[in-house]
Amino acid sequence: MEPMKVRHLRARGSRVLRGMRWGLVTSLGLLPASAAWAADDAVDRALMVTYIHGITEQIAQHEIGPAGVERLVSLLATPEFPRRDNVLGFLAHLGGPQARAAIMAFLDDPPGDVRLPEEDRALLLAPQVLGKIAARGDEEALSLLLEMTAPGSDGGVLARTARRGDEPDQLRADLLEMALRGLAFSGAPKARDRLIDIAYERMTPQAAGRDLFRAARESLELWDELFDEAQRSEEALGTSPDDPSLPDWGVIDPGTGAVGPAEIDAFDTNSRVHRSGLTYANHVDLSNKMTNARLDDVLDNASLRAGRADYGGDVSCCITVTRASNARTFGSPGDGRDSLDTSSETTSVLNDSTARVKVVRAINHCGGPGFNIIGCAWTPGNGIAVVRLGGLSSEAITWIHEYGHNTGLGHVSDSRRIMHGTNFGTNNGLAQYECNSYHSPSFSAGITPTDIGACTDTDGDEVHGLIDNCPTTPNSDQTDGDSDDVGTACDNCASDSNPDQADFDTDGDGDVCDPDDDNDGVADGQDCAPFNGSVSQVAGRASNVSWAEGSNVRITWTPDGQSEVSNVYRGTLHPGFNDDAACEASALTNDFYDDPDEPLPNRGLHYVVTGENVCGESDAGEDSNETPRIPPPCP
Repeated sequence: MEPMKVRHLRARGSRVLRGMRWGLVTSLGLLPASAAWAADDAVDRALMVTYIHGITEQIAQHEIGPAGVERLVSLLATPEFPRRDNVLGFLAHLGGPQARAAIMAFLDDPPGDVRLPEEDRALLLAPQVLGKIAARGDEEALSLLLEMTAPGSDGGVLARTARRGDEPDQLRADLLEMALRGLAFSGAPKARDRLIDIAYERMTPQAAGRDLFRAARESLELWDELFDEAQRSEEALGTSPDDPSLPDWGVIDPGTGAVGPAEIDAFDTNSRVHRSGLTYANHVDLSNKMTNARLDDVLDNASLRAGRADYGGDVSCCITVTRASNARTFGSPGDGRDSLDTSSETTSVLNDSTARVKVVRAINHCGGPGFNIIGCAWTPGNGIAVVRLGGLSSEAITWIHEYGHNTGLGHVSDSRRIMHGTNFGTNNGLAQYECNSYHSPSFSAGITPTDIGACTDTDGDEVHGLIDNCPTTPNSDQTDGDSDDVGTACDNCASDSNPDQADFDTDGDGDVCDPDDDNDGVADGQDCAPFNGSVSQVAGRASNVSWAEGSNVRITWTPDGQSEVSNVYRGTLHPGFNDDAACEASALTNDFYDDPDEPLPNRGLHYVVTGENVCGESDAGEDSNETPRIPPPCP
């Protein structure tokens, strides 16, 4: 890891780091905020994307602006709205007294399921946002934070909020820690005094089983970071190639940083496919953990985005990312590293050697404090931290984006690209130089991708063959309606999962959806042997049982049409008729049997021939009393 360098860009109001990536480009450019952006649909669109490195002042003003606060307040209380974390992130920069009242109502009665990662992050953001509102002059917001953190207090409204969680005491302590951060964001002298009192153990709110002294000291560090005059007066060092105020510059030479024209082929210029295996670990305190099955889906989706050319200039990059370990855990209970609140915590987690990717509950600091940060990574280097997301597409883009930072890639201005800082759920593009970085990551990334074969595109659909779910049938959309990893375009049962594509009768309809798998004219539901074209029901007994003409040794018969083999039973006729015939010969494939035994003097023999197939043996007829014969097993 190279030393972290911070540039303060006053014109932009954000920072650019050469160590950890944060400072976002805005998805809508640097246009003045206007009333048009306050329209509900525009606000809703802005809220449904994922700002990987957090929602900045710049993003808030240009995506929504003050006129959108009323809509934000409304959605904060709307139960079915899925991205309340983003609502709080925007209110951190735009909210005032109206938002403060709405946040208190939200804390008093959270409208969503607090077990969902987005809802959990929203709860943790709320007290911090109150601090930002207090910093804009709202005395009531400051009073509320002081009340929450008063000596001996149980957090007041935070205690009521915590009752909605699976572990109320732990959640209450978490929220109290976030209230301390809110005091730091406020910038108020009273708030600093409260933090000092708690940090030096002069007083403390009630937090069952939790030491809040450390959290108070960390919040004092945040205060110093936010309000240290020496830091704030540092001279700006100029712009950088990542500056979003620049036009779309095309390819940035990763060696020199020089800007050049975008001349990109649709298919990767590399001839081999390289696979990068990512290890991962959940923090031990994380309730909504990443699982192996979910991560496999996430990385499959990420590989498709990289491996398909989606628009002119997007490279079909011959790389894949896969899971290289089962779920691991890192950290210890109560160590606080499930929420990255300071530079030291973030650095500690990024450098934790348990796994490359660490899944945490919240990221509040990545090179600087932020709101609703989704991912943070060394650029380049070995270490990533991410939070959970409910949407598969958003989670997939976040993982491959952060791994892109590890390989050495920075942000780009084209919102269609994977390395754009705002995750719309549709970020698919890679330039050739970015693709090259995934093939050959920076040395400091600590990973050498594995060569897994030639890179081909047999069907010409600009999806490389090792990830194409129809490698010989063009289907650039890669639609898989039944989720069996076989594309709809080539799936012989497009609506029924059948990953093996079994087709017994080779009629083009897969077995799981073919109504007559053996094509014998009997539907599978009525067919006792649906994969045997000659059998559909239990065999019938033989007919025309007789001696062959001119022979008293050979018995002949006509097998039933469903019979596969025949069984011969023999009984005696004298001195009395013995109807209990014994098995004489079994599983005969011929329609005759030569009995070598001659009857004894004054004796006779009689015979019964049954049919048998995979579904069972026929009956043996009835005796003279019309009672069904039940011969013994044969053999």
